[in-house]
Amino acid sequence: MAPIPNFLVRLASAYLTQALTRKLSQSPLFFRVVDRAIHEFDHLPNRIQGKEVPRYQAPLGMRENEWDHDPGEPHNEPSPFPTSNQNRNSQATDTKPAPPSFQEAQRMRARQSYLESRRLAERDRKRREEEAVAHKRDSVADELRRLQDLLRSGDGGDKPK
Repeated sequence: MAPIPNFLVRLASAYLTQALTRKLSQSPLFFRVVDRAIHEFDHLPNRIQGKEVPRYQAPLGMRENEWDHDPGEPHNEPSPFPTSNQNRNSQATDTKPAPPSFQEAQRMRARQSYLESRRLAERDRKRREEEAVAHKRDSVADELRRLQDLLRSGDGGDKPK
């Protein structure tokens, strides 16, 4: 029996790699394992030196207490399925706001960082303007103008206060 040609082996490995990548990219468990491994590798030097290592905290949307939460229909559309009276009563008494989904949390984080950067940029701009005004005020040119005004007013012989 003849050996399998190299191009077929490469083709099959490329196809299987893509299929495995697609499958793993949809797996929250895989993302959690990778995130945990990254956390452990990041703090490996601290572990080796005997320093304290912060507890691992799963990213938003991957925490176990969020697994049982049903976010409901997308875009706040009503469910096409009838709900029982028991579910209605439990939903009516449950006034706790639903935790944000992973995408909503990312959007909120991006919005907050954008607002924070705008606030910091505005603060820095105001500080630069204040420094420019103070620099102008304290410049040598202002001092020379003041001395020239004193000379023009006729008090040239006296020392300025």
